Amino acid sequence: MFLLTDLSEEGYLQIKKDKGLLERKIQEYQSLINEFDLALPFLSAIYEPKIIVRKILDKRYEGLTFIPFNGEKIRIRVQLNNEQSSRFIDNEDPELMELLEKMIKAKIKEQFPTHFPNSLNFNKDDEGKY
Repeated sequence: MFLLTDLSEEGYLQIKKDKGLLERKIQEYQSLINEFDLALPFLSAIYEPKIIVRKILDKRYEGLTFIPFNGEKIRIRVQLNNEQSSRFIDNEDPELMELLEKMIKAKIKEQFPTHFPNSLNFNKDDEGKY
């Protein structure tokens, strides 16, 4: 590949050829990036959910996240009971966030089991654990 080192007609033809090759490669890579852009928002939402923590009626905490799916946003919500909520001082508590994240991820696995092949053998002993 020449980069303006040969300015003769032969150099011109080589640059023209190389430019065409590069443009085709760029289009190919852009096509791949576009495919990734379609899948990443969904995959990010199920594997790394962004959780909103709220306190309801000054008693219970809930965790909320949204999954983009088929042009819509699926809401995933979990709530702690009064007893569970009483253990936490505020919604900034790292243990609260950890618990809500586990609960949200468990619910996501229930709704999208094919994206968690290692979790398809759901252990009945874990049922109701969260």
